[in-house]
Amino acid sequence: MLNNEFKRLCCVVHSRRSCALREYKLTQTIIELTSRWNSVAVVSDGTRVLGLGDIGPEAAMPVMEGKAMLFKYLGGVDAFAICLRTKDPGEIVRVCELLEPTFGGINLEDIEKPNASRSGKGTRELQIPVWHDDQQGTATVILAV
Repeated sequence: MLNNEFKRLCCVVHSRRSCALREYKLTQTIIELTSRWNSVAVVSDGTRVLGLGDIGPEAAMPVMEGKAMLFKYLGGVDAFAICLRTKDPGEIVRVCELLEPTFGGINLEDIEKPNASRSGKGTRELQIPVWHDDQQGTATVILAV
């Protein structure tokens, strides 16, 4: 039954409205049948780690894994550390675009200014939530106080 449903949702349609509706139904089916709904990518380039500055992706990995543990421990969300060997905001955005089908959300972590802003703006077109910890997290805390 699922195979027939999947085939029906994937068939080529001619009208844009039908295509968009079928794409939405396919996305919803994937979210319901996979772990995507409960998984987050913790993406970093290692340029602004815990006040240490630009320590690189390898040295940033333990910090990102710790962040992933906090997601699991405090929220029950499966998080995966992804450290990138690039400082180019365009490449960071491109990686996020490529990860979109796999994760339910993306957490941009420890990316230096102004690349953090550029990466955040570039990910606004994604269909999943993208949260930049340093910028949006700080703003949330200030508003909460």
